[in-house]
Amino acid sequence: MPTGYNHLNLEKRSQIYALRATKISTAEIARILQCHPSTITREIKRNTGNRGYRYKQWQSGRTSMKGKSHLRYVSG
Repeated sequence: MPTGYNHLNLEKRSQIYALRATKISTAEIARILQCHPSTITREIKRNTGNRGYRYKQWQSGRTSMKGKSHLRYVSG
């Protein structure tokens, strides 16, 4: 498995969608996409709604965040 941190792109998300439709396990999907199984698990959890996993859903959330500043909570 590769080291470092990479975001999943739309192509990999669509592959997750297709592989899940064929009932392939999360671990097997991770092996095919050459990423950690927890990456697949988090992606599925993050983009699953009432209608199941929707790989295009990530983009709508991404574009709604565009241009907004990220505020940090500072305790003290």
